[in-house]
Amino acid sequence: MIAPLMHAQQDWVERTFATLSLEDKVGQTLVPMLTPHSVGDMSPGEWAKYYRVGGGHVFGGTLAGTRDLIAQAQSGARVPLLISGDLDKGGGDRLREGTMFPYQMALGAAADEELAYAMGRSIAVESRAAGFNWTFSPIVDLVAHPGYQRLAASVGSDPALVSRIASAEVRGIQDHGLAACAKHFPGDGFDDRDQHVATIINPLTRETWQRTSAVPFQACIDAGVWSIMNASIRLPSVDSECPSIISRKLTSDLLRDEMKFEGVIVTDALNMGGLSCLFPHPERYARAFQAGNDVLLFVDRLEITVPFLIDCFKSGRLSQEQLDSSVRRILTLKARVGLHERVMACEISLPDASCQHAATRLAEASVTLVCDRQQRLPIAPQSRVAHVVITSRLEEFDPTPFESTLCAAGCQLERFVHPAAESMYDRVATGDFDAVITSLFFPLQWGWGTVQAHGAGLRSLLSCYWLAHPVVTPVFLSFCGPMHLLELPHLDPFIVTYGEAPCSQDAVARMLVGQIPFQGKVPVPLEKYIHSAVDAHQTFDYSEKHV
Repeated sequence: MIAPLMHAQQDWVERTFATLSLEDKVGQTLVPMLTPHSVGDMSPGEWAKYYRVGGGHVFGGTLAGTRDLIAQAQSGARVPLLISGDLDKGGGDRLREGTMFPYQMALGAAADEELAYAMGRSIAVESRAAGFNWTFSPIVDLVAHPGYQRLAASVGSDPALVSRIASAEVRGIQDHGLAACAKHFPGDGFDDRDQHVATIINPLTRETWQRTSAVPFQACIDAGVWSIMNASIRLPSVDSECPSIISRKLTSDLLRDEMKFEGVIVTDALNMGGLSCLFPHPERYARAFQAGNDVLLFVDRLEITVPFLIDCFKSGRLSQEQLDSSVRRILTLKARVGLHERVMACEISLPDASCQHAATRLAEASVTLVCDRQQRLPIAPQSRVAHVVITSRLEEFDPTPFESTLCAAGCQLERFVHPAAESMYDRVATGDFDAVITSLFFPLQWGWGTVQAHGAGLRSLLSCYWLAHPVVTPVFLSFCGPMHLLELPHLDPFIVTYGEAPCSQDAVARMLVGQIPFQGKVPVPLEKYIHSAVDAHQTFDYSEKHV
């Protein structure tokens, strides 16, 4: 459970609360996007002062630019701001100079609580350097569908494993001054649709949900997590009509009262299709507050939204008593991250050496050799290597760290990006290469609808060019999740890195030439899907025998 505040923190909460008008209190519940564009013609400081917002969500950039944006906004706020960010993969997820970790599934593959704590610490250390004080991580959803959008960003399928890893990450984050946030209540992972464009469903019965999806959330609550994100996900066994984000049964009755969560409940982005398809702006904000959420995320059109909400409270449509409770929880969270003393950015340079070391340790412990049926690995360090890159995000994928490590080991390497299938076959057939490495990178991209291998680049595989010469060693790498083996079951040997982070690229290259061993284990029931074409279209069966 959450520890009580220190006396100085509690005193600040009470003194600050006593000074707030109704307009101030409404502002405290709002966390819009904070970008140079979103503040319009105002400076960030003028924007924060005028709308009296409780915080801002920052998307990052350079350390200096992000630090300056946040500092300007904080300078105009009478009550210091909560500055949130999606920092699931470490400081490098939002700061150009920060350390990039692999996706959270690497934590599941390593199954090491110490590494999870170290990743949490690293997220806190580097993000606080820019002025962030709240991270929307960890993800505690269970992977139960092979097409789940956030598959690689989640820990795995086993509720006990997810609970252990997520709780350790929460402690690592919060022990180092940053607020953690377990997401996405009441539990994602059972649907292959994109919550950004559709309302998705958790289909579990109430009893099964209690034994599965609820377990990691309850573990994080017991570990003292300071916030939980409420999502546009339906759980029909509890509320047959509304997604959780606007459901009082799920938000207030279940999460707040039954699960005894005392911290801040923040909505997922209120501009996402999972909610905006149900209610227009600004009605969706009132519905979200009625459900029992404390913080409304990504509110926009503040010139309309703020007067609308104030009128709702004045008219009695929305409860001022509930508003007071939410504001106290928000101020309490601010005190926990040091805002009662106006602690802002920590003046350190990035990347931080200890964070880089933690990322390297995680990469080495997590990269997984899923199959090598003919025991073709490792390849010889002096191999002539053809590296074929196939991806939906060419502008985001730079395989230079991987290639540099192979070349440093003695390999001669030539890169091919989306080659024509026949021409690649002909090139391999010449005998110019000892090994052909095919790298697949299909990351989550909100609003795209799939993380499966897709796009014109996939046509490169049609000729099976790796079979063109009898002595060529084929290698297949997924720089995201393991489910490409379901789509393309003939890939062998098949390796998963759980992300394109430089540390993961370096680790897998060293493993390929035998410098360090493969250690990770896939934390999802991959075999279940591969062995049955029927099961490939179903969610994981969370029956008694699996839990």
